[in-house]
Amino acid sequence: MTKKLMFLMVLFAPIALSAQEKSKSTEQTSKSGLRFDKGDNRGSGYIDLMGTDYSLRYSPILITNDSTIPIHIQIAFSKEYNYSVIQGDVKFKVIPMPKEWAQNGTTDIMFDNMFDELPDYIDKPLMNDTIKPGEKIGLAIGTLVVRPRDISISINAPFVHTEGEIFPTCDWRINESLSSNIEIPLGLKLVINEICTIIPCGHISYPE
Repeated sequence: MTKKLMFLMVLFAPIALSAQEKSKSTEQTSKSGLRFDKGDNRGSGYIDLMGTDYSLRYSPILITNDSTIPIHIQIAFSKEYNYSVIQGDVKFKVIPMPKEWAQNGTTDIMFDNMFDELPDYIDKPLMNDTIKPGEKIGLAIGTLVVRPRDISISINAPFVHTEGEIFPTCDWRINESLSSNIEIPLGLKLVINEICTIIPCGHISYPE
């Protein structure tokens, strides 16, 4: 019950967003055949089994296969990231979240199950799926920051890293080669306290 009240209070509380964040959708189309559409940023609180209190912000992502062949997608992140501030490094997590977090409404049972599943994705921030031609799948991508060390993190839609540095002014943390014909890396743009950072986000491949 406490988790539900916390979620509802934060979800309906006013959240200050930049002009970019207020956009209803961020669409990215590439030669890969995948299109990524990002929904509005959402927020909640989360307390893990150890009693650690987190600020949880997440964005729904709709992935569409516009090609004529199946595409396998893996969304994957490191277990933890560091961001340097004057007071020292702030640690945060980036996690994939099941499709229920991308929906607009939930029942009480769905709500409880959503929070019960989170520890699995926090412990192993990995998600795999094969998208058929013309198929759409939904998921969410979230960030977790231990309170009260809150930092502002906004999430953009993932992108397929095939045309070089799409965001040349960002701090790039993707070191994967673009020469592989088997797996093509995915990137994710984060804006942390108004500083743009690109992190690896998994990869796509084309099943035979």
